[in-house]
Amino acid sequence: MSQGQGREDGGRGRRTGEDPRRLSRTLVVELCISALGALVLSPFSSGPWRIAAGVAAAVFLLVTMVGAVLPATSVSARSVVASLKRVGGALVWGGVGAGAVALVLLAVQGVAAVWTAHRPCSPPLQLRVLAAPELLTGLREAAGGFVRDSARHGCARYALDISADKGPIAAYTGFTTQWRSAETASDRQLFGPQPDVWIPSSTAEYAYVAAAGKGGSGGDAPRFGPASAPGSAPVSLGTSPMVLGVFKPQYDGLPSAVKLPNQQPLPQVLAGLAGVRTRIARPVPETSTAALAATAAVYDVAAGPSKPSQRSDAGAEEKLFDPTFTEPDVPSLLCRLRTAAAGGGQSPPSIAVAVPEQALYDYDTGRALGDTPCGAAPAAGAARAQDDPWVLYPVYSADLPVLDFPFVQVRWPGQDDGAREEAVKALRDWLDGHPLLSQGLRDGSGVAPGDTQGGHEVTRLRAALGTGEDALPLTVAGGKAPAVGATLDRVGQARRPVSLTVALDQSQSMGDASGGGSSRLAAATSFLQELAAQTQGTDRIALTFFSGAGADPAKVLTSVPPGDTTPEQKKRVADALQGVTPTGADLALTRAIAQTYVAAGRQELLVVTDGQSAAGNPDLDGQIGWLRRSFLPAHPDLRVTFVVTGPSGCGDPPVRRLAAALKRGGAPACWSLAAPPPRAGVAPQRRSTAQEYATQLLQQLRAGGGGS
Repeated sequence: MSQGQGREDGGRGRRTGEDPRRLSRTLVVELCISALGALVLSPFSSGPWRIAAGVAAAVFLLVTMVGAVLPATSVSARSVVASLKRVGGALVWGGVGAGAVALVLLAVQGVAAVWTAHRPCSPPLQLRVLAAPELLTGLREAAGGFVRDSARHGCARYALDISADKGPIAAYTGFTTQWRSAETASDRQLFGPQPDVWIPSSTAEYAYVAAAGKGGSGGDAPRFGPASAPGSAPVSLGTSPMVLGVFKPQYDGLPSAVKLPNQQPLPQVLAGLAGVRTRIARPVPETSTAALAATAAVYDVAAGPSKPSQRSDAGAEEKLFDPTFTEPDVPSLLCRLRTAAAGGGQSPPSIAVAVPEQALYDYDTGRALGDTPCGAAPAAGAARAQDDPWVLYPVYSADLPVLDFPFVQVRWPGQDDGAREEAVKALRDWLDGHPLLSQGLRDGSGVAPGDTQGGHEVTRLRAALGTGEDALPLTVAGGKAPAVGATLDRVGQARRPVSLTVALDQSQSMGDASGGGSSRLAAATSFLQELAAQTQGTDRIALTFFSGAGADPAKVLTSVPPGDTTPEQKKRVADALQGVTPTGADLALTRAIAQTYVAAGRQELLVVTDGQSAAGNPDLDGQIGWLRRSFLPAHPDLRVTFVVTGPSGCGDPPVRRLAAALKRGGAPACWSLAAPPPRAGVAPQRRSTAQEYATQLLQQLRAGGGGS
C-alpha cells in the first residue's frame, strides 16, 4: 500500500468515525436553537404545529448554511467535488436534525395541550361590585364579556358578583359600620359582600359618603380609590340624563314645544304636564339617588324667582309629586308599570315617571329591569308603539340633572392584596376599552354615539317609539346631580317626619312558618330592618318587644328607647332585631298596646304580630270597649297600624276588630306581609320584597294614610 493511499484511507476512516460525533453535535446545536426559537415564536403562534414547523425550518436553514459555507483552500476540480459533498452532507444532517427537533417539539406541545385541556381550573377570584339599581341590567350584560375576555387557557380568572346599591342613606350606613347591618354578642351580620367596586348613580352620592370620612385611614374604615392614589376623584363610566317618561295618551296632549326632541326649561315642561293633569312619579328619594336628584330640580323650579324655602319645597312635594307611586328604586317603579301593562284591562295612569334615560330604554325595549321579577319582555317595536298606551315617551329638560356613574374602588383592611388589586384594575381597563355606551349610557359630554360605533340606545329607542329620525336628541345638556346631604335635608323638611314606636311580638308562635318560606319572626325582623334603614334624621324611632306569661326574663331583650334616627340609633335597632328569639306565650294585643310606652304628640305605633288567636285574646269585646273608653281619649294624636306576618291576614280576628276599633278617620290600618301592600294606583299582582313593604308603609305614614 502506498503512503498516499494510507493517508487517504486514514482520512476516510476519520471522516467515517466523525459521523456519530457530527450527528450528536448537530442535534445539540439544533436543540439549543430550537428551544430559543420556540420561546421567541410561541407568543405569535396559536398552536404547536406552527411552532414546530417554524423552528424546524429555521434550524434546517441555519445548519445547512453553517455546514456548507466553509472556506475553500484551492480552486480545483477536487475541491469543487469536496465542496459539493460538504453541501450534500449539510443538507442531510440539517434535515435529520430539523425532523428530530420537530418531533420533540410536537411531543412537548402535545403533552402541554392535553394537560391544559384536562387539568381542573382554579376557582376564579370573586370580584364584588355594588352598582346603582338602574345600571344592573347593562352592567351584568357587559360583565359576561369581561369574564370571557380575561379567561386563560379556557379557565375564568374572575367572577363578578353584582348587587344593587340601595341608595345614599344605606350606602352611608354601610360604609360607616364597615358594612355591618347588625351586631350581637355572638354574631355580626353584613349587608352583603363587602364591595371591591362601587358604582353609585352620581359623583354626588360618592362625595356624600367620602366627605363623612368613610375613605379615611385607620381602624376598619375602607379607603376609596386605587392604591397608587387613594382618595382620588373617580372616573365616570358614562352619563344618563334624567327624563320625565310620559305615557302615550298624555304625551299626545302635551304642547309640541315640550315634545321630542326639544329640551325646554323645566317650568315650561311642568306647565305642559299640568295641562294634561299629570303629576310626577318617582322612587323614594331616601333609597334612590336618581329620584333625589330629580326632586331637587323640581323643588328649585317650584320656588320660582324667590329663593327655595321649606314652604316652597313642601308645596312642590304636595302639588307636583304623586304619593301613590312609591317604590324603592327606578327598576321597581318601572317593573310595577310593566306588570300592570302585561295584566291587560288597565289604562296607564296619568303620571310622568322621573327616571334616567337609560332605564327608560330598558323599559321600552323589553330588557330586564335590574333585580326585579320583571325579566326580559317582548320588545316594544315600532309597530307596537303606535297603538300601545303603555309605552313611555321621554321628555327632556336642560334643568334636569345628569347622572355620571363613577367607578369607585373600595379597599377594605386585610383584603387589599395584590390579586384583588389586579382584578379591579383589569375590570377598569376592560371598561375603558368596552365603554357602556352600548348599554344605554352617553359619553361625558352627553353625546350618544351613532350607528358607526355599533349602535346606541337612542337609535333603538327611536325604533321602539316609532318616531322620526330626528325625534330624539343626540346631545343632551344638563347639570350635575346636587349635593346629597343638603337635598336629603330639604326632602326631610318638605315632608311630614315620622315618630315611630315599634312593638314586636316575640312569642313562641312567631317561630312558626309564615307561609312565605321563613319564620314569622324572620319576616318581621327583615321588614323592620328595612324600615329603620329608610328613616331620615328628622324622624324618630323606638323599639319594644312583648310576649306573655312564662317568658324567660333573661331571653326578653331590652327595648330601644326613642331617639332620632341617627346611624347610631339605627344600629341599636338593627342589633336588637338581630338578637331577638321567640320566647313566651301570646300576650293579648290590647295589653301589648297598653304597656308600650308612647311619647306625647303625633305618634305612630306599629304593632307587628302573627295575628294571634282568639284564645290568646280573651274577652275581646271588653278589650275593645276599654280601647274606646280609655285608650283613645288618652292618646288623641296616636295612630296604631298593625303589620301581620302571616299566615293570618288583616281580615282575621282579633286583628280585624282591633284595627277597626283603633281607626282614626280613614280605613283601618293593617298591612299583611303575605300579600301585596295596600296602595292606590297601579299595583302589580306579586309578593313584594321587605324593602318594598317598608318603602310603601313609611311613605303612607308620611302622607298620613293607612292601609286597608
